[in-house]
Amino acid sequence: MNTGKVIIAVIFSLMAFFAVSESYAATLKEEFELQERCGKRAEEWFKSEWGNGISSDKDGQTRASYRNHYNSKLNKCFVLLTSAIYEKDRTSYTDMELFDVNEQKGYGSFWEKFGVGQPQSCEVGNVPCLSEKEWNSLVTPYMGD
Repeated sequence: MNTGKVIIAVIFSLMAFFAVSESYAATLKEEFELQERCGKRAEEWFKSEWGNGISSDKDGQTRASYRNHYNSKLNKCFVLLTSAIYEKDRTSYTDMELFDVNEQKGYGSFWEKFGVGQPQSCEVGNVPCLSEKEWNSLVTPYMGD
C-alpha cells in the first residue's frame, strides 16, 4: 500500500472516530436533559398532589414520598409513589403506585395492611405478585435500565 493511501485511510478513520464521539456526546447530553426534565416533572406533580408529603384528616394521616426515573429504553418518566397510611383506629397500610407521570398512566399498584404479611393487592403490568419482594422485582425494569 502506498503512503498516500495510508494517510487517506488514517484521515477517514479519524473523521469517523470524531463523528461517532460527537454523536455519542450528543446522545449523553440528550439523555441527561431527559432525566433532568423527568425529575422536574415528577417534583412538580408531587408538590401539586401531595404538597409536603403529609396529609391529615379526621380518620388519620398519610405520609407520601416518591422516586422518579427516566427509562431510556421505554422513553418514559416513571414515578414510584410510596404512601404510609395511619388510621386513628391504629390500622396502618402501605400503598405503592408505579406510573408514567407524563401520560398519567398506571403500571402497577401494591396495597398491604401492616402486619398481615401478604398484600391485599399487588400487580405490575397485569402480572400479579404475592409479596413486596415480588413487587420490587417487577418494578425494577421500569425504575432502572
